[in-house]
Amino acid sequence: MKKLLATISLLLSIVLLLSACVTPDLPDANNSQNGSGSGSSSDTDPEIPDGQITVVENGKTEYTVIKPQRCSDLLTNSLVTLRNMFGEICGVDVKKSLLPSDDWVQDLGKDEVYKSDAKEILLGATNRQETKDVLDKLDEGEYAVSVTDTKIVLVGKNEYLSTLAISLFIKDYLRKSENGNLKLTPGTFHKEKSKVQNLGDTDATLRIMTFNILGSSESPDTRYPYIIKSILTYNPGIVSFQECNDNCYSKIISKLDGYKSAHNTHSGTSTKVYTPIIYRTDLYNLVESGQEWLDQRYTKTNTKSIGWAVFEEISTGKKFAVVNMHGALWVDTYKLPEGKTHAQMKSEALLWRVDNIRQMNDRMKAILEKYPDIPCLWTGDFNFTKDSDAYKAAINYGMKDAEFSATESHDTGTKTTHAVGVAPATGNSIDHVFGNDKVTFRVHKICNTGDDLKGSDHCPVFADIKFES
Repeated sequence: MKKLLATISLLLSIVLLLSACVTPDLPDANNSQNGSGSGSSSDTDPEIPDGQITVVENGKTEYTVIKPQRCSDLLTNSLVTLRNMFGEICGVDVKKSLLPSDDWVQDLGKDEVYKSDAKEILLGATNRQETKDVLDKLDEGEYAVSVTDTKIVLVGKNEYLSTLAISLFIKDYLRKSENGNLKLTPGTFHKEKSKVQNLGDTDATLRIMTFNILGSSESPDTRYPYIIKSILTYNPGIVSFQECNDNCYSKIISKLDGYKSAHNTHSGTSTKVYTPIIYRTDLYNLVESGQEWLDQRYTKTNTKSIGWAVFEEISTGKKFAVVNMHGALWVDTYKLPEGKTHAQMKSEALLWRVDNIRQMNDRMKAILEKYPDIPCLWTGDFNFTKDSDAYKAAINYGMKDAEFSATESHDTGTKTTHAVGVAPATGNSIDHVFGNDKVTFRVHKICNTGDDLKGSDHCPVFADIKFES
């Protein structure tokens, strides 16, 4: 076996030496680093015209897809997505081509690497030499697309980052193929960095967070760095804010590299949307978005509104919707209507919140009329607990709560409100993530570390989600 590997290595070295003589036509990609060479022209190698290799031509390909022998469902799902996209974009019959295989090689030791001239697309941390070469060039949080004469390497520093490499390849290379024919340039090395962490060993593909950030009250300049830290620590793909005023836009959202707000203003006014939804631009495209005031609310404040957005996963083209709300309430500092008591207004606010849920459902129905059968999520500081009529209304509309339906792990029995810097008490949450029947919740987390508690008077809450087909 070792003699065979030595022979293969020698042949590969000769091939690489010859191919280094071609100056590649490098792709213009942001944050990319590209290898280059110089020397002989393509006349010496007619199978690589203009310095490029043919991956797919007329729906045909000679490549196979290789993944690590041991990997989670997360990478396997991305493998399936990649093959399906080759079929959709290039017309490849994936029942006969791009067949997937593990990287197992007989007699290869655990820490040994394998060299071959087989045409392969390598996903994740395989045992191939080309994968090791790319991983040696990556720092924490980085992932890359790399192309050699016989290998396409899609890998990151952890398994989740490897799925981002696959998404990057689909977005910047596969989707840009011409007439379904895909050609790539040997020497291409496209590296990017993400703060998104591994979602763990579940098959979840989206982490969504809801976070009431307390506007500008109570020492915002002291609190805001902790809000940013919480988001960067848990690294959600989507964040739904409440109480997000103009100051929060400029001092929080603008500081979150890689995120963009789906909202800017309420229609027809200069008032910022207090319930904006932000998203990672490397993972999602914004299809459309909007906002509206709650029909039933105390009208002398600006925070009680609905923001909504429809997104598209870059890697799969799958659409999903998020509707975010800050629920109505009555507090004793509000100005009483003539002839009313605070007790009466608090009773009325219970009915307001039931109507808030009706309005969220109406918005979701309008979205589903335009985009039928897509996953829909409701997020927010709802200002109600599980024993309220408003909560029961949400369940009656067919929504399920991540706190009680997450299949892998969930936090419950902890209040999501607290004094800034003080641990929350035992009780029921008012910050929720709901989903329709196209959503499966894997993980639900109420974040209440010391730093989380310093950012706001609400705990950030996130859920890890799998979308059902």
